[in-house]
Amino acid sequence: MNLLDHLVTAGSRQRDRTFTIAEVTYEIGRNRTALTKYSDSFPYFERAIAALEDLRIGAGDDPEVLKLLGDCRVQFALALSWEKRQEEAEKEAAQGIADLERAVAVRPADINLVSSLWSGYWVTSSVYEDQDDRAAQELA
Repeated sequence: MNLLDHLVTAGSRQRDRTFTIAEVTYEIGRNRTALTKYSDSFPYFERAIAALEDLRIGAGDDPEVLKLLGDCRVQFALALSWEKRQEEAEKEAAQGIADLERAVAVRPADINLVSSLWSGYWVTSSVYEDQDDRAAQELA
């Protein structure tokens, strides 16, 4: 509800509005995956990624945008993997980790960013668990 309240009060601040919409869209995608409706989550993750990519291009290395973008890509990768779309999953996972690593490089002392990166490594290890045991262990 806080996200929706923020969206309503964002007023004319387009960046904040776009970020909040992407955040809500990402959460809907995560909820779909939690219900094991992996393919249902794809459009939500894709919309969130597209909006966040636009923000990233406009804002450069804004760590909050990079964090959400990385988190979204990692969760999307996991959903793709569960749907046996391994090649796409690995690509999204790699991009997600790169986004999270860039966010941490901008603000290395930010515990939320570091925690998100470690969580990204852990989730990404699941993308590889049935495909490449060595890669899964390295990421974990």
